[in-house]
Amino acid sequence: AIKQALDSFGDLHIVLNNAGINRDRMFASMTEQEWDAIMAVHLKGHFCISSHAVHYWRGQSKEGKPVDARIINTTSGAGLQGSIGQSNYAAAKAGVIALTKAFGKELAMTGIRVNCVAPAAIDTEILHQVTPEFKAAVIAKIPMGRLGRPEEVAHLVNWLASEECSFCTGAVVDISG
Repeated sequence: AIKQALDSFGDLHIVLNNAGINRDRMFASMTEQEWDAIMAVHLKGHFCISSHAVHYWRGQSKEGKPVDARIINTTSGAGLQGSIGQSNYAAAKAGVIALTKAFGKELAMTGIRVNCVAPAAIDTEILHQVTPEFKAAVIAKIPMGRLGRPEEVAHLVNWLASEECSFCTGAVVDISG
């Protein structure tokens, strides 16, 4: 993916880690394979793409070129608060928060800022699959009184990627209304 970006665009400035899967099950019934699948996509996936990008950017730095790069990770409200029936998902998303904080500290001096968005209650396909009663119960708990729109999350990601956010690294921004 990094090579394809470089071949297509000539350089790389931003990596957005936004991969995820679910294998929902109560912890007592969860299989090791269900646990491992979630960890592989969420934690290893964020690690792998970030690692390749960081190697590229460190190479740029060693060549004396200035680096002004960003890694933006995606976690979830489950990673902030836990979630019944999603212990694997919540643990992986909490791990993404820890990666963000560690990467943010480790990579700042190289010119790489690492931040994280934590969207929750966003009007996406997953909420179109639940019952109207469940959706109403979710909305009832949101202080803003509505679901978030995907473009609102995109605006936050754009800000984290911008120069206007140049002093921010290791932050986790909760966007849950």
